[in-house]
Amino acid sequence: MAWIVYFCVLDVKKRFAHHPCFILTLLILLFALPAFIAHWVYKNPNWLSDQKSNLGKLIAPPVAISTFSIMNAQHELLDNTLPNKKKVKPAAQLTTNGKWMILLFYPDQCDSICLKKIYLMRQLWIATGKFQNRVERAVLTEHDFQSPFNDTRVLLIKKNNLKKKHFKFIPGATYLVDPMGYIMMVYRPNEDFEDILKDLEHLLMISQVG
Repeated sequence: MAWIVYFCVLDVKKRFAHHPCFILTLLILLFALPAFIAHWVYKNPNWLSDQKSNLGKLIAPPVAISTFSIMNAQHELLDNTLPNKKKVKPAAQLTTNGKWMILLFYPDQCDSICLKKIYLMRQLWIATGKFQNRVERAVLTEHDFQSPFNDTRVLLIKKNNLKKKHFKFIPGATYLVDPMGYIMMVYRPNEDFEDILKDLEHLLMISQVG
C-alpha cells in the first residue's frame, strides 16, 4: 500500500510539478492525512482487532480498572471513584509506577490450576528479559490467598462488583492492563502463554509509557 501511494505521488509530481499550487496542495494533503487516519481509527476501533498483529482479543474501547472496587491484600480500597475516601488510594496504585500488568482473573479458591498459571505468568515475566522492570503480575480473585511468589500481587474483588454494563471478566482468563490502568487485551483460559509474550513484547517495544 505504501509503495502504491509513493509511486502515485511521483506520477502526480511529474504531471503537475510546474503548477504554482502543486507544492501548497501537496503539503496540505501530507499534513491532513495523518489526522484523517487517526480520526478513522478512533471511529473504527474494531479495525485494529481484525489485524493479525495481535494474538489476544483487543478490548475496544479499553476498560479502566478503576471501574471496579478492587482491594489489596490489606483489604484497602484501590478505587478512587468510591465515596469513602478514608482508605481510598489513586487508581494508578493498581499498577506500580505505571507499569504494564499481566492480570489473571481467578475468582475461585486458588487450586493447582491457579498455581500453575501463576508460575507460567512468572516464566512469561522472566522471558521479557530487559523489559522486566516495566512489567508486573497480579491475580484478581474473590478469595484471599498467599501467592507463592512475593512479586505476584493478590488483588481482591467482591462478586457483586464484577458485573458491569459493557464488560465481564472471564474466569481463568489473562488480561493485559496498560500503564494508564486500562484493561486492553484478553486471552482465553486455555491460551498459550507464548502468544501473550509475543503481544506483550510488541507492546513494550512500541510503547513510550510504562
